[in-house]
Amino acid sequence: MEVAGTHLPSFLLILLFTVYLLPLSSSTNTITTTFASACIVVQLTHADAHMNLTYQEHIHAAINRTHHRAQQLSRHTGRGRDHHRNSSSQPQQATTLNTSLQGYNGEYFMKLEIGTPPTSFTASIDTGSNLIWAKCYHPTNEEDDPLFDPQSSSSYSKVPCSDPICNNSRLHTSCNALDCGYTIKYVDGTGSEGTLSLETFTLGSLTANGIRFGCSSVVNGFEATGPAIVGMNKGPLSLITQLGPLIGYQFSYCLGGYSAFDKSKLTLGPSSHLIKANTTTSTPLLMNPGNQRQYFVTLLGISVGGKRLPISESAFQVQSDGSGGVLVDSGSTFTGLVEEAYKLVHEAFLTEVGQQFYLYNPDLRLDACLNGLPDSISIPTLTFHFDGGDLQVPLENYIVTDSRRQLSCLAILPTPGEMNIIGSTLQQNFLVHYDLGKNMISFTPAQCSSL
Repeated sequence: MEVAGTHLPSFLLILLFTVYLLPLSSSTNTITTTFASACIVVQLTHADAHMNLTYQEHIHAAINRTHHRAQQLSRHTGRGRDHHRNSSSQPQQATTLNTSLQGYNGEYFMKLEIGTPPTSFTASIDTGSNLIWAKCYHPTNEEDDPLFDPQSSSSYSKVPCSDPICNNSRLHTSCNALDCGYTIKYVDGTGSEGTLSLETFTLGSLTANGIRFGCSSVVNGFEATGPAIVGMNKGPLSLITQLGPLIGYQFSYCLGGYSAFDKSKLTLGPSSHLIKANTTTSTPLLMNPGNQRQYFVTLLGISVGGKRLPISESAFQVQSDGSGGVLVDSGSTFTGLVEEAYKLVHEAFLTEVGQQFYLYNPDLRLDACLNGLPDSISIPTLTFHFDGGDLQVPLENYIVTDSRRQLSCLAILPTPGEMNIIGSTLQQNFLVHYDLGKNMISFTPAQCSSL
């Protein structure tokens, strides 16, 4: 982790101060923080960076994560991914691929410290989740490998049942004896349950006391990359909301590639010094009445090869019950489009390239591939038309290659539900900036390794 002090103009010189954040609207808790910079930059690592996967294995894992994530996000009408599962329902299957992947383990990971003295661990960042939670030591699960032992921290405490944030069905909290418990179950049966707690979190030069998080005593799934998630949506228990006034209700990330050499960063606080007006595409964050915590945007259309596709407006619109819409999501790998939009994009690529088209790649398991690599064939451009501006998508953000078969494949998939998802691959090498005070999101082309 590092502090972004060297990038700041002179009037944002480093100050050391203690800030008392306003309490959450649903609670009387006060967070105290010690802060030594105008913004904090945290290094991110991709889920596959240290797994020694072949290129084909990486693409397979990416496809699995994409469909698994789409099932989670689309399963419950008008609800986000961290909602209780309906035990009488079965998860929807993807339209072109069924996945056996169990346990959502995220795309990008950050290091953080909690407790006094601090304990360091790695957690998945998730713009689709509300709660921060980590696997804690519990006497009944001594064989497990916990990330944090609350008994070893002098700053740990439990949220009492009297706290207004407890007994809240929308936040999955309830009174358990004298403590406030929580239970989160995802649609594939994975989940976390434990005690809603208060603890000191350290991120670089930022130390925040009294951050609410889930101290998990039971974790199902999440074996591959460690049982911890940092929720970053607009919910009251997310890291962004809890740090809200301190970071100006702003954060951004710049996502590099998949290898350990590609640099990715998360910035907590303003990034205006990095946003260039002439190259930035900005669009309002849409308020979805049925899903107010997630980051929805208004997508007006898509062009392939400079030609606007005849996709109906309803394909991208949020419906009256909160379903549908277009979600910007850090936890999905590839971008997913509803059936109507996907078919038209798929057909447009076929029309543009003619006989260069190759229907299916059995190695990468993608069904829209072109004969030839990008340096030897002409690949159509891809443009997303947002409310507020057009985003010209870099070729490497929507095409993956198979050098053995000499194929270039479209990294966009059909979603298994009614929601369109702008995944992390399409967002790579953009500075994606969220300004929750202004309800805006912006995309600025950037080389993440040089920021």
